[in-house]
Amino acid sequence: MFRLKVTTRDAGGNKIVLESTDGGYSDGYVQFRSYPAAACAQSFSHSINGVAVETVTDVQETATFANRTGMSYEYARSAGNSLYRLAGADGTRNTIGSAPGGAIQPWGNGRAIFDCGLQPPSGIFAMPGTIPGGRHRFVLTLNSDLQKRCLTMRTDRSAKTSTEAGFLYCEIE
Repeated sequence: MFRLKVTTRDAGGNKIVLESTDGGYSDGYVQFRSYPAAACAQSFSHSINGVAVETVTDVQETATFANRTGMSYEYARSAGNSLYRLAGADGTRNTIGSAPGGAIQPWGNGRAIFDCGLQPPSGIFAMPGTIPGGRHRFVLTLNSDLQKRCLTMRTDRSAKTSTEAGFLYCEIE
């Protein structure tokens, strides 16, 4: 579980929460990338009794693929659409005319902290039981520059520097 804190800089240099207008095209079209918790992790490794049994270096892609393939059709056509940007407002795909909202664009409710879950892309979590007798060690290497890894936005908004109003901050809380 990652708690991501997403804020923006106002004209006075203070960190403030994003407004619902930040999701609109004219204000930068700010959205979470699909599966933002996986974007926080650079690599994942698993060892048993000191022996490495798996290492994943493309955590975001592998975790998203594993999570998406286990999702039922009914869920994917309802809440899953807002998680994976399969459809925008009123079922329109890849539109910039209106913000998709949902889980990838939750701005405008006065919140700055969002809980994002990650199921590491490991075979151990797909097993129905446990592996008996053994010391398991899981290592997550975290990414830096979470603004670019967890959020997507228009080019002019992403080009802002940390001294400009409208600059976005994304931090692990």
